[in-house]
Amino acid sequence: EFEVGGRSDLYFVADDNSFEDQDLRFAPYSEVTLRWPLLQTNQAGSSNIIEPALQMSWAESFGGTPPNEDSTRTELDRANLLTANRYAGEDVIEGGLQAAMGLVWTRLGNEGVNSTLSFGRVFRQDTSTDFTPSSGLAGVRSDWLVSGQFTAPSGFLFDARSLWNDAIGLRVADSRINWQNERIALGANYIWQSADSEEDRPNTVSEWTFDASLNLSETWTMELDGRY
Repeated sequence: EFEVGGRSDLYFVADDNSFEDQDLRFAPYSEVTLRWPLLQTNQAGSSNIIEPALQMSWAESFGGTPPNEDSTRTELDRANLLTANRYAGEDVIEGGLQAAMGLVWTRLGNEGVNSTLSFGRVFRQDTSTDFTPSSGLAGVRSDWLVSGQFTAPSGFLFDARSLWNDAIGLRVADSRINWQNERIALGANYIWQSADSEEDRPNTVSEWTFDASLNLSETWTMELDGRY
């Protein structure tokens, strides 16, 4: 895949002396992505797909610097690994020359039981100081992204993601487990985050959340939620 393009943004800012009242910004970008999927199918009907991927990209921003209001909590994940701009919103543009590599292993079971395991990392020509340490995207080299998912036709789902730093080890881990049928839905989430002063988090934190629902009839549903 090859893509080249650009975008223009016009900002109007009021009641803030830190920024210009009007700002015009232009951001060109280009990216090339190579994927090479390898497929193996056994006699039972299950398939294994191994897909290495490599992306080279460049982007730059010319013009004003608007206030950042929609991209203050960006993290590396499967959705933004192979993208030229990983910020969650539109206010900040990730510039410079960079490369991203990833490997995805997918197993498609013959009875509908599927699983996916992904690895990936980003390399930059210049150090990025706009991302927070626990985002997994700070510095010349990002943290390692390790994520996986397991699904079954019975309504079972398990999804997990983690970011690993070369020096300090685990930075972020989050997971969800869920099961549901026509009447009952049960789910639990867990998240663990390392300390990050740039995100106003002086200490390591973790959290469990639980949720359940029961359809009593077409009109009534009972729900139960908890957080620790």
